[in-house]
Amino acid sequence: VPDYDDRITFVNAITDDRAGQQLAGGFSFQYIPTSFFLAADGTVVDSFTGAMDEAQMRAYLDALLDGK
Repeated sequence: VPDYDDRITFVNAITDDRAGQQLAGGFSFQYIPTSFFLAADGTVVDSFTGAMDEAQMRAYLDALLDGK
């Protein structure tokens, strides 16, 4: 998402990428889609289960960037 380049990293847990699979293995979830929002230090700030539209995703990302 260009608006968040260099400020947020997106990781897809459903991947063949070993690093993505390893990261996803550290979280407990049953339902897809599930989004986890992490601070720069790796602390889980929030999570959301279910599909998100663009406005919802932007609200979560903006709050994360603002430290709320």
